[in-house]
Amino acid sequence: MTQAFEKLLTNLDHQNLVVMPISRLVFQEPFSIGSYYFFPSESDICDFLPHMQNKKSGDLREFASLFTGFDVDILRSNAVVVFTAEIDWDKFLGLGNHNDDISLLKRLSYQAERALDMIRFLGKR
Repeated sequence: MTQAFEKLLTNLDHQNLVVMPISRLVFQEPFSIGSYYFFPSESDICDFLPHMQNKKSGDLREFASLFTGFDVDILRSNAVVVFTAEIDWDKFLGLGNHNDDISLLKRLSYQAERALDMIRFLGKR
């Protein structure tokens, strides 16, 4: 699993890496469904992620991100799904409005839901 995940990190092919916490999914071992990688809570997933630091520019995007309360501890304490998606990074980092952020989260959540639908389907068998 780690090899496949490392390959994903090195072959993003003009896509962005998406890491989303999933609070209501409990499992013990990492697994994948297609190009969706699932890691249990307390996994060492953060050790494999490219380290990104918040810039200290004091720009509006930074303040908006701080207000969400999101940090690496949320990724460590929840199961996570990792996949790739096309994201207009310049638009995201720009002064877009709250509705743009909500639309992006909805789109990414919908993508992750497709893999979770497979888990639900297989679990009913």
